[in-house]
Amino acid sequence: MWAARDPSRDRLVVVKALQEAFRADREQIGYLKHEMQVGSTLRHKNVVQMFEFRTDDDTPYLVMELHEGRDLKELI
Repeated sequence: MWAARDPSRDRLVVVKALQEAFRADREQIGYLKHEMQVGSTLRHKNVVQMFEFRTDDDTPYLVMELHEGRDLKELI
C-alpha cells in the first residue's frame, strides 16, 4: 500500500495494488474487485471509504480513503 495524491479528489489516498506474483491471477483480481464492491457500500467511522478499482500497466489496484494515525500493528 502507498499513500498518493488523487488530483480528482484533491486529497491524499491509499493505493492498494496486487503483488506482481498475483497480477495475472483472475481469482486474486476477483477478490480485489469484491473488496471494492463490498467496501464501497459501507459507511462507518471505523471503515475506510473505497473510491475505485482500476488497472494500470496490468496492475490491478484499489484507491481508498487515507486515515492518518497510529498503525494497527502498533495498537495490537
